[in-house]
Amino acid sequence: MSAVELIERAIGGVESRRILLEELLEGEKTGLQLRYALAKSFGVGLDEVSDARLYHNISQLEEAGLIRCRREWKDKFAEIIPQMIQPVRDYLGIKAPVMYIGALEDDPYVIRRVRQVIFDNSRVKPASYLFLGSESVKGKVSGLTDDVQIMVLPDRIINYSFDGVYEAVRVEVEKYLRKHEIVFDVTCGSRFTAMAFYGLAHEYGCKCFYIMDDNRLIWIK
Repeated sequence: MSAVELIERAIGGVESRRILLEELLEGEKTGLQLRYALAKSFGVGLDEVSDARLYHNISQLEEAGLIRCRREWKDKFAEIIPQMIQPVRDYLGIKAPVMYIGALEDDPYVIRRVRQVIFDNSRVKPASYLFLGSESVKGKVSGLTDDVQIMVLPDRIINYSFDGVYEAVRVEVEKYLRKHEIVFDVTCGSRFTAMAFYGLAHEYGCKCFYIMDDNRLIWIK
């Protein structure tokens, strides 16, 4: 079942569930906050949104695998699971600032080149960039600005460990995904970075592209 089919089935034409998902895209919410969101959307008083109505719809979304819940003392909290944030965002047509994740290589102008290619492509205009690279490669790169971060990994990981790259980048994905649409570039780096980026794009429902030698940007997911 595709992510779209999963979301459609979970919502099941129930407007309350759509409202809850849209509210949860902002981050973790308490039951009271979700009750308020429903009351506001339907133009009714808070006391007109019953516990049964609220928690039935929360339970349906949780059972479908879209959200997860936890309890802390008397409060119940809900949030969209990380792997479903971007699919839910896409389904609801909600935009978020784009964050680019790619890898560095020996070309000192790789950041400048990436910026230009992406600028020429109207489909994506990143608000921030995260480049993965080794310490030796980082020192050769020029064009660092405030919107560019360099994530340094040891050569033994970046060039030889798929799992090492995958888990390191996964941490960054889950750190930024709630506020950004993440887009992966598999053009540069080792085969391990390319495989990890592609795998993460699939796991989290993100877009993924490759830049050809003639600067054409090819979307591969």
